Amino acid sequence: MEPKKNKISLIQIDRASAWVLLFSIIAYMLSGYGLTKGIFDSQVSLFLHRTILPTITMIAFVGHTSLAVKNAMMRKRIWNKITKILLISVYTLGFLGFVYLEVFVMRDNKKASTNKTAVIEKTTIENENSQVTGDVNKNLDEENTENTNTEQKVFTIKELSQYNGKNGSPAYAAVDGVVYDMTEVFENGTHFGHLAGEELTEGFYKKHVKSQITKYPVVGILE
Repeated sequence: MEPKKNKISLIQIDRASAWVLLFSIIAYMLSGYGLTKGIFDSQVSLFLHRTILPTITMIAFVGHTSLAVKNAMMRKRIWNKITKILLISVYTLGFLGFVYLEVFVMRDNKKASTNKTAVIEKTTIENENSQVTGDVNKNLDEENTENTNTEQKVFTIKELSQYNGKNGSPAYAAVDGVVYDMTEVFENGTHFGHLAGEELTEGFYKKHVKSQITKYPVVGILE
């Protein structure tokens, strides 16, 4: 009767291990969703997913599958000292490998992940601060530009024609709606056939590029 009791006890262990394995896998999946989807508390999910559940799952896996393999070998009549040593060696190496991964490899990865998260958060904060600073500077530049444009004189075509570079008057010319003081390049109001005091956008771009006009003082805008 003793062997029978022992056999029943092993079957009960096998079934209990199977149930534990099933529920631990389900809990492992749910805790993973808790980490990635935020459906559970992240700290609790992290503790279960990386600390508690891997160990429980591994123990239940060993308990369930080792008994199942043993029973299969007994039915095949290959259960002997050699296969017993082989089975024990396989599961021992597997368990030690799991412990090594969990204690050393995964621990380093967790630290690296934590450090990486901290770096990402720091970088994000710095980028946000930089963006805020950039927005502030941009607004200031826009305000300064707006103020500058507001202070500039607005010329009509008739008013612009008065600055023709003749009789000692300055030589102004309008390009792209901006009026420039180009007295130094106009001689007696002319420059390569063009007259000062006029809108010269088309004529300017026939022989020059935009960067060449920016070196001259801006005195206003053309209406």
